[in-house]
Amino acid sequence: MPALPKINLDDPQARAYILDVAEYWIRFGIDGWRLDVAEEVKDDFWREFRQRVRAVNPEAYLVAEIWHHKPEWLQGDMFDALMNYPLTTAIIGFSAQDELDLAGPLPFEYIGRLQSIDGEGLWGRLQELQDINPPEVTAVQLNLLGSHDTPRLRTLCGGDLDAVRLATLIQMTLPGAPCVYYGDEIGMSGSLDPMCRGSFPDDPGQWEQGPYEWMADLAALRHSSPAFRDAELRVLGTQGPAIAYLRRKGDNAFVVVANAGDQPLAWGVELPDGLDDAEIVPLRGATAGERSAAVEDGLLQLLVPAREGLVIRLG
Repeated sequence: MPALPKINLDDPQARAYILDVAEYWIRFGIDGWRLDVAEEVKDDFWREFRQRVRAVNPEAYLVAEIWHHKPEWLQGDMFDALMNYPLTTAIIGFSAQDELDLAGPLPFEYIGRLQSIDGEGLWGRLQELQDINPPEVTAVQLNLLGSHDTPRLRTLCGGDLDAVRLATLIQMTLPGAPCVYYGDEIGMSGSLDPMCRGSFPDDPGQWEQGPYEWMADLAALRHSSPAFRDAELRVLGTQGPAIAYLRRKGDNAFVVVANAGDQPLAWGVELPDGLDDAEIVPLRGATAGERSAAVEDGLLQLLVPAREGLVIRLG
């Protein structure tokens, strides 16, 4: 960008200054660094950057703004994670379905990548990401649904809050580090930069309470069990515009079901052995419609309303 200075990191004094800044703020107490346009900086600098930062705090989180698959950057010598935009486009494309709004301006990296997909399509994208990265990398990828460089989630979903809620449900129950872009939790809209960077309203009376409540519930759900934070992901099945997957760690087992279609879904999902009880986790903001979950002969028999997701605790 012409308005930003370019620092010659081959110059020893300039390089030392930037590395000193990185160390200073880690010593001050920050938890890590998000590194902008990381591909435009040489690898050897990032390797030294990591060594210097980790010498101060061995648990500092280093996440790079790289928009596409780059497993070679995640080998333990530069970054811990990337901004997981490939997952972003998959979740939004699935959750929005026919409401997906591609009429407005998009980031270059979304063109041809953000498109409506069904349950099988979402599973294919999830499988691709799991195949590219080892589990320890997948577990710390920065999973976001919007940022200062993209149209807001609600805007991409055509204003449909059901799609926003489904997307957040999936984000909060997949492996990785979920990140909520400011204002999404109160229903803010906005197209591509600068419209997506609107000021956060300081009057709570302007906040939309629906998203605020169910995002709080979903964040609390994630914190409630290690199954959502430190466990394998196992897809149990897909059916048209729906997907069901298992998160399980020890005695903690949950099935997440997302029905992004416009019709209720009756579905029998095969479960692993040893799971014989089902209880729907109550979450605010659910759409109207009958819902149920029960285990019968090794199948999780589900009734899921249209444009709705369920979290089922298994025993």
